[in-house]
Amino acid sequence: MFVKGLSTRHTAIGTFRYGVVYTVDEKDHRVRKHVLPLLEGKNPALEKLPKAQAEKERAQPEQFTPGITPPDADATAADLRSALAKAEAAQDEAETRADKAEAVAAEKTASANKALEQLDKAEALAQANGEKVTDLAERLAAAEKDSEAVAEAKATLEGHLAEAEAKIAALSADLDAARAKAAPADSDDGAKNAKG
Repeated sequence: MFVKGLSTRHTAIGTFRYGVVYTVDEKDHRVRKHVLPLLEGKNPALEKLPKAQAEKERAQPEQFTPGITPPDADATAADLRSALAKAEAAQDEAETRADKAEAVAAEKTASANKALEQLDKAEALAQANGEKVTDLAERLAAAEKDSEAVAEAKATLEGHLAEAEAKIAALSADLDAARAKAAPADSDDGAKNAKG
């Protein structure tokens, strides 16, 4: 069977080029599976030609053998090798960048962990200082209460002292008055004793 490519088609068994006449074996199961469907439909990719027309369009129709690469396959393979080399280089570069990014991330994680440790220490110190401040505030409040109690006791003692001084002054005045009264009597008794 002779077929002519109406458009270029890449199939699992090979590539059909536009305008090229091929000889295909209808008995091959791969041809039946991949080529015959290209002859069907509104816009078929291949056209079936009678032998006379195939020979007229092309003095020597090209034999299409499934699985054999077309003549430009070497160029395509070279392109693929080049693309593969570029892809591998890009992958290596991406892996290098990923390694660098991981190193930077690890460094930043270590810095963040160190900062968190310092923050924890600062919080612990602040809590300890807060407890000290609270303790000192409690002591100060107790000292202020003690100071107030001492001031009250001092005021009470000063009041008692003033009362005692007033009593002493009164007793001293009474004593002076009693002495004054006793002195003339004593002097009268002394005069009497002198006469007697």
